[in-house]
Amino acid sequence: MALAQEGRGDIERMRHEMCRMVHNYCDNLQQLQGAQERRLARQEMENGFNEVMLQTVGGHLQDNDQESSPLLPELRQELRYRFWRPSVPDPEEEDDPGVQDTQEAFWDRGLRWFRRLLRRLQQTWQEALAWLKRKVAAGWQAVCPAVQAVCHAVEAVCSAVEAVCSALAHICASVAQVFRSCTQA
Repeated sequence: MALAQEGRGDIERMRHEMCRMVHNYCDNLQQLQGAQERRLARQEMENGFNEVMLQTVGGHLQDNDQESSPLLPELRQELRYRFWRPSVPDPEEEDDPGVQDTQEAFWDRGLRWFRRLLRRLQQTWQEALAWLKRKVAAGWQAVCPAVQAVCHAVEAVCSAVEAVCSALAHICASVAQVFRSCTQA
């Protein structure tokens, strides 16, 4: 139960931080000069979203999987690498919510942009999840032959112990027969 509450606390902290980033962006939007500054502010917010999500996932892994803690820095670095945005601007981003358009309200453009942002984040995290599943599957494929080798070794040891026990049983039977012969004579 405590683990579930701890996970909810992490999620709540993530939500709070993401809402804070959105509020800061919206509050500062009017002060930003030009499309380039707004684009950089959006990219900074998106990177902040990814960072807070990475921290939440990393914290959850560290709290719940102590055996893999040495692997966490490598996993975190690989996940972080997957979230770097391409240097080529997204053509949809050219539709800047800060630019006035007489046919569409400012907030409608902003909402459309946030929806694209959320779709992009969802796609990025789905790709990261697929990558993680492939890594786990590859890890299991690497581990399975080792586990099978250990099982074969244990089976071989068991067979050897069984053979030794069988030999001891024969020796005991032979010794018992010798003692019976000696006591009868």
